[in-house]
Amino acid sequence: MSDLPQHLNRRWFRTTEAAEYLEHVTGVPHAPATLEGWRVRPPKGGGPEFHRVGRCVTYFREQLDLFAQRRVGKPLNSTSENSHAPLL
Repeated sequence: MSDLPQHLNRRWFRTTEAAEYLEHVTGVPHAPATLEGWRVRPPKGGGPEFHRVGRCVTYFREQLDLFAQRRVGKPLNSTSENSHAPLL
C-alpha cells in the first residue's frame, strides 16, 4: 500500500500500531483496548491472530489484512438481506 503513513509501512506492529493500521485499511476506528479484549475472550477471541515475543504482543501485517477482509461483509441492497453470509 503506497498510501500508508511511513510508520505503518512495516511487516509487524505492536497493539497500538495494529489498531491504527486496521483503521487505515478498513476506515473503521479500532481502539487498542478492543484488540486487547479480543485477545482474552474465550474461546478464540474473534480478533486477528497475534504472536508473543516474550511479554510483547505483535501482529503481522498479513494477518491484520486477512482479519480486515473477513470483517468486511458482502455488498447489500437492503437491511433485510443476510449481512453475515461469508464472502466467496
